[in-house]
Amino acid sequence: MPSPCNSGSTYGPYARRHNPFACYADDASSCHDIPYPGSAGLIATLNSTSSPDSVWITPNLNNDMLSGSVQQGDAWLKANLAPVLVSAWFTGGNATVIVSMDENVQQSTPGGGQVPLIVISSDARGGGAVAIHGNHYGTLRSIEEAYGLALLAGAQSAGNGHVVKYFD
Repeated sequence: MPSPCNSGSTYGPYARRHNPFACYADDASSCHDIPYPGSAGLIATLNSTSSPDSVWITPNLNNDMLSGSVQQGDAWLKANLAPVLVSAWFTGGNATVIVSMDENVQQSTPGGGQVPLIVISSDARGGGAVAIHGNHYGTLRSIEEAYGLALLAGAQSAGNGHVVKYFD
């Protein structure tokens, strides 16, 4: 993202379509989007006393493992996930990090193909690997329920999966 709350569709490797919050701001004054040039600013925020309840990070097209290579995406994830997992935000409370891939271009069914979803909780009780069926709507359902929000669209269907019930 070239600047905070940028409304352009693309800018270099930034693609607005991967930033859902840029599409649904009620008005410009409610926007909290900031560019993510690296983890230093984010980690400072996560280590502060005013860290947010929720953070959404999307890699740019160079690092998303679809437009860029798997090796580029892997290097980006290694560089950016580790500092989050040792931040005060993650280690000091009930925090959850969800890493999900967007789509699988090698496999068209089920809708968009099977993709990995990794849930890392600071409050986990050793559930280990759990093989479950779900999709992005099921992940959305889990997030909405965690915040006490109404379920939107496909998140209303339990058939789309429910990540939280496996980790409660």
